[in-house]
Amino acid sequence: MKKLFLLFLAGSMMFLSSCSKDEATAVSNGAMSSDEVAEIVSMSLSEDAMGATSVIESSVEVSSTASKPSRVKSSDIVYSKDTTITKVSNPSALISYSMTTSYEYNFTLDSIGTPKSSVVSYSYSGNFDAPRLSSAHNGSGVLSIGNLGNSVCEVNGSYERASDVLTKGIRAKESNSNTKLVFQSVLVDKSIRRIQSGTATLTMSGSVPRKGDYSFSGTVIFEGNDLASLTIEGKKYTINLRNGAYEAQ
Repeated sequence: MKKLFLLFLAGSMMFLSSCSKDEATAVSNGAMSSDEVAEIVSMSLSEDAMGATSVIESSVEVSSTASKPSRVKSSDIVYSKDTTITKVSNPSALISYSMTTSYEYNFTLDSIGTPKSSVVSYSYSGNFDAPRLSSAHNGSGVLSIGNLGNSVCEVNGSYERASDVLTKGIRAKESNSNTKLVFQSVLVDKSIRRIQSGTATLTMSGSVPRKGDYSFSGTVIFEGNDLASLTIEGKKYTINLRNGAYEAQ
């Protein structure tokens, strides 16, 4: 009986050792959990935190309302327009932010001078403070906006953000992250300036002091009605593109 108990104990210790090794590997591979990454991504997309949604919709608004030049000599003329926009949240906002973004628009015009497409290069810096997360960040990207003559235009391109992040709460954590989103066929309704559909691929890497580096990849599907679904490492989340709220599916 004693021998049987010792064999059982040895087997149990081997099993626990194996589990500990797997858990250690998971921590080492992701000093950040997929839930924590989902929260950073949700705020990187959020309009209220001046994320990618805000950049896309602002770029569409300027592109679709741009005035045409006074003279047009031939078709497919390109002309440029630069602008810098600084936005600061209202004092009573749940998410406080400050953001300065510089845009360079290059328009392709039709034969009568009306913009039919644009390429938008942008760079930005700023910060936000939300109930569960705060961030100081900067980034850049390029968006290609087509079908400006239609009620719905198509956006392709990129959005990058380098952040110093503080996750709040009981398990408060400091980290840095480099987030990149690449958009494919994102459709935006010009009249309401809202994303209707499309996809994006996600890559994120960074480090957590005393815990190591992490790296994740995933996909975003824009579903309309200010919602998107995010899949990271096989785990799915629903994201509100306005306020950055997220929920595991």
